[in-house]
Amino acid sequence: AGSMEREGSGLLLDDLSMLRPGKKNEAVWVYKNTDVDWSRYTKVLIDPVVFQSPEGSTTVSWLPFYHDMGLIGSMLYPLYCGGRGVFLPPSSFLRRPMWWLRSVSEYGARTSTAPNFAYDLCTRRAKDEEIAQLDLSSWEITVCGAEPVRAATMQRFIDRFGPAGFRPQTFLPCFGLAEATLVGTAPNFQDVPAVHYFDQAQLRRGKMVAVDAEHPEAEEHVACGRATRGHEVAIVDPSSCVAKDDGEVGEIWLRGPSMSRAYFGREAESRELLNARIEGE
Repeated sequence: AGSMEREGSGLLLDDLSMLRPGKKNEAVWVYKNTDVDWSRYTKVLIDPVVFQSPEGSTTVSWLPFYHDMGLIGSMLYPLYCGGRGVFLPPSSFLRRPMWWLRSVSEYGARTSTAPNFAYDLCTRRAKDEEIAQLDLSSWEITVCGAEPVRAATMQRFIDRFGPAGFRPQTFLPCFGLAEATLVGTAPNFQDVPAVHYFDQAQLRRGKMVAVDAEHPEAEEHVACGRATRGHEVAIVDPSSCVAKDDGEVGEIWLRGPSMSRAYFGREAESRELLNARIEGE
């Protein structure tokens, strides 16, 4: 269910916000202005440096539209770029994961994204004869996010589907959240994913100490890039609201034009979580 707030006959776009469902699963979108220059909202929905697609390119997705990766990253994305969207029922992917990759192949998709588990599931379920029938050479962007990104998952997928034309730089590991209208940080387009190793004992003490992969305490972490254009990211101690120094572990805080302004019907949470300030700023 959903509701839309209107002023006169115009849709209100300047106040666009993604809001959490309320008690009745309501979702509120507030818009401004009927004459919309969509280029102004590039920074809100799509960072063109990272995600822009040529007009007419194809996006394939099985993600549900009630999830931000499905709604923003898979449905609104091709609409904004002037492309084509091919959508599969989420249940079809769970029953037959290879239908997803077969659709990427058959429709020549440039973009198709999924959480980490989906790549693992395809790697486990794929048969050699199915892979032999795929052509994944058109696939240029596959965002991996929504849950912890595992380097081993990406490498297994690369090894398994490389013979079908899948390239390592197609992976785009990102950090995102619904409050940021999907993406918070992302690497540069076509960068090969970077993997770093840190001393896990030091991490438990709140310190990031880089080590070699062979170190006995090495813990693997995939880099999720930098803040998208026009946004800022900070690592903060949530109890004191003091910014952490480089190399210290803390909570990720984001600031920028695509951040939500409120949770629907949750004024106290909105003030505490969406209007926080770093001490001293």
